[in-house]
Amino acid sequence: MNELAATFGEGKLLIFQPALASDTALVVGLGLQRFWAQALREAGRPALYFVSVGKVERAEAGSPLAIGDKLVLPQGPALLEDPAVAGLLLRFQARWGLSWTFELQGPRFTLRARLVEADGQHLGQLAHWTIEDEVPALIHHSFEILHACALRTGIRPPWSRWQELYGATDEAAVAAFFAAVGLLSYGIEGQRLDPKQVFVTLERIFSADPRMPHALDVAARLFAVLAEQGVPELDLARHRRELRQLGVQLDLKPSGAPA
Repeated sequence: MNELAATFGEGKLLIFQPALASDTALVVGLGLQRFWAQALREAGRPALYFVSVGKVERAEAGSPLAIGDKLVLPQGPALLEDPAVAGLLLRFQARWGLSWTFELQGPRFTLRARLVEADGQHLGQLAHWTIEDEVPALIHHSFEILHACALRTGIRPPWSRWQELYGATDEAAVAAFFAAVGLLSYGIEGQRLDPKQVFVTLERIFSADPRMPHALDVAARLFAVLAEQGVPELDLARHRRELRQLGVQLDLKPSGAPA
């Protein structure tokens, strides 16, 4: 499929759930997916995303899962085939789609993505990426993809550097931020969170940058999700104190976190 020039105008961009991602890769991938959509909307391009969710139908004795619990389901490569892409764009009434795979192999990652424009059942490819690099470089590559998606769909992005986009200068803080937004995505979709994983992820962010604005909003929303899921208030209060010791002041009525 050859790359084409986009025809600018009205339309929504659908960001796919990353295919092939599992475990840690899925957490980070969902964080990227949700944040990309939020950033594009703020830049002026209507954007949406989908997450595949299922329910536990059978649980073994001693399992932390119960029948009826919700789980975010990994997606296989069939999600990326042209008929599936075209069908989902039609279902969500989207003009453009960003479909991608994301895999983590120790300290390295592999990301393959393509931006397409739909004309009925026909897809025209606007850009594609095949990236294999060390995990810290994900910050730079994810910014480049987002920036290109904005430009290719007719939007002038308000950020020219990743530091402007993320409101941070510390790469370690941004890397942990991706995982925090992914955990928020799990929680919003109804999957039960592991409080220890949440708190460790937040400490990684705020140990590096205690004033990262997007992360402050995400942290407040994660605390709200944990409270809704029944984590005792004493535990939440203890972890809020630990964050305050890092210089973090949480607004418990968040308003600007990735939605």
